Amino acid sequence: MARYILALIAVIGLAGCSSEAPAPETQDSASQAPEADATDLPEVSEQKALWQSMTLAQCEPLLQGHQEQTAVLASQVSLLADAPTADTLRGAQSAWRQALSNWGGASLCLQYPLPSASPIPHGARWQRTAAAPALAGFVDAVPGYEDSGIVHDETMALTLQTLLRQHQVTDDGEVSLGFYALEVLLFGSVRREPGDFAPAADLDSIPLTEQTPAARRSRMATLLALDLTSQASVWQDYWDDHAGPLNPETDTATLLWVWSRALEDATRIGESLARGQIGRALSSEHDLLYLNGLTQALAHWWSDPTTLEQVEQAGISTSDWRATDDRLAALSADSEPEAFAAATERAARLLRELSRLLDSASLPLMPA
Repeated sequence: MARYILALIAVIGLAGCSSEAPAPETQDSASQAPEADATDLPEVSEQKALWQSMTLAQCEPLLQGHQEQTAVLASQVSLLADAPTADTLRGAQSAWRQALSNWGGASLCLQYPLPSASPIPHGARWQRTAAAPALAGFVDAVPGYEDSGIVHDETMALTLQTLLRQHQVTDDGEVSLGFYALEVLLFGSVRREPGDFAPAADLDSIPLTEQTPAARRSRMATLLALDLTSQASVWQDYWDDHAGPLNPETDTATLLWVWSRALEDATRIGESLARGQIGRALSSEHDLLYLNGLTQALAHWWSDPTTLEQVEQAGISTSDWRATDDRLAALSADSEPEAFAAATERAARLLRELSRLLDSASLPLMPA
C-alpha cells in the first residue's frame, strides 16, 4: 500500500491549498451557484460532523491498539534477545504477527489526509514503519549466501543511526527498518531456531570482527522493535495533532477514496493468494495478517449506521456493501483459493462502484 502514499500526499497538498482559500471567496463562490439552497446548509454541516465523529471514533482505538501492540512486540523481542528459547522465539513471532495485523487497521486511518499534515515526514515515516518488500539478503543470510546482509557485515556497527543510514539507501528493497526487516530476523528465509539468537548486552564492547551473527541478530531485532514502538508513538501524536476538524469540502469523498485504495490493496493480495500461494510462502501468510487487520478496520466503518446511510445517499447499494464486507472477511479467514477468488470478485465490484462515485462531479475529491 505504500505506493499509494505518494498519491495521498498529492491529495493532502491539494486539499491543504483548497482549505487555505480566503473565506470571502468561498462564500462568494457558493452564493453564485445557481442551485445553492441555504436551507440545505445545516443538514450538510450535520452530515459532515457525523462523518468526522465517526472517523475519529473508529481510528482512535485502532491507533491506540497499534501503540500497545508494538510495545508488546518490543517486550517479547527483548525477552528473546536476553534468553533465546523455543518459548521466547514463539512469543516474539506471535507478537510480530499480532502487531502487523493491528497495523493493517491503523494504517487505514493514517492514510486519511488530515488538515495541516506535513506530507514529506508522513511518507518518510510510513517507509520507516512498513517499507515492503524487504530483500531478505540485505538484512540477513539467505540460502546460498550464508554471510550476506547487515547481520553478517563485520564493518557495520549496529545502532539505530547506522540502520537509518542504510534504510533504502540505493534501492527500495534495501529495507533495514520496520515490520518487514524485523520479519526477516524473526522468521528467516528458513525456519528460525533459538540458537540463531544470542544475548547482545555486551556487544558494544566486542570488536566488530568478533561479533557473532546470533548476537548481532538479537541486537538488530531489539533495535527494530524499539523503533516500531517509537514510531507508533509518533503516529499517535501525528493523529492527535492533525485529526480535526477535517476539510468539509472533501471529507466524504476522501474517506471513500481511501477505502477504494484499501480495497485495491486487498484485491491485489487476494488475487495473488487465489493463484495457489496459500501456505506455500511465509510472505503470503503475513500478507493475510496485514489484510486481516485492514478488512477488520473496514468492517468497523461498514457496520456503522451513519456510514450505511451516507453510502445509500451516494448511490451505492448497501447490500453490495455488506456482501463485500462478508467476502473480504473470507480473505483473512479461508485458505481455499476458490474463496479468495469469490472474495476478490466482490471487492473488485465495490471498487468499481467507488471509482464511479469518485469520478462523479458531485464528490470533488481533488480541487481543479
